[in-house]
Amino acid sequence: MIASTSGISSSSVAMLFGTSGASSTDSSSAATTILSIATGHTDDVFKAGNAIGKIIEITQRMKQDAEAAGEKVEVEEIKLPNDTGRSLSEFDGDSQWFALNGTFTKTQYGNGESTETFAGVGQVMTDAAYRQSTIDGLKQDQSTLRNKTMLAAFQNGTIQETDISELGFSEGMTMTLNRYSDGHAEVNVQFDNSGAQQFREQHTESRDGVLYDKETGKFAAIGQNGSKFIYFTW
Repeated sequence: MIASTSGISSSSVAMLFGTSGASSTDSSSAATTILSIATGHTDDVFKAGNAIGKIIEITQRMKQDAEAAGEKVEVEEIKLPNDTGRSLSEFDGDSQWFALNGTFTKTQYGNGESTETFAGVGQVMTDAAYRQSTIDGLKQDQSTLRNKTMLAAFQNGTIQETDISELGFSEGMTMTLNRYSDGHAEVNVQFDNSGAQQFREQHTESRDGVLYDKETGKFAAIGQNGSKFIYFTW
């Protein structure tokens, strides 16, 4: 028996801010099996807080501490390109993670239990697939001016897309799978959303429930693809 105990209530693939009707949740991705359906609520994505740094620090010490206790530890450094997928555990089902970059640690204890942890970054779909899922979502809801203009910007190539991590804002994820001696297991996935929150506060403003870029006054949106956050302006 494997149960999800995800520490964040929003999906790992969503259009988060000011894009009502623009999110897509029916794609074949790890989000459909690990995390809950996208809520699209502005604040939900920040509930995980800034725990990623602490978890990565714990992961770095894990091998030394475990070996000192006589446990078996396997450590693998993973770095995959955007178009290459990989499962992190059987709980992913047929889904895969893409653009993984981080450390996978497996610790086997003497009592038959084990812990598998991945700390780093990863996406639930390729950049191209995420882009298409956003476009498909916009096509399904053309009830607002912002959705109409965003779809048009995608189609005519004028939309601007920025990976906020390239501007120095933090991102990250941890996946922890605990296997117990009675045969059941629990998986927990958390994303570092502190960078996205900081970026939103510094670069955007909300007027009448609609998000705008502070500098240009253009429509704006922040999308999430796993641990990656994308800033759209048009």
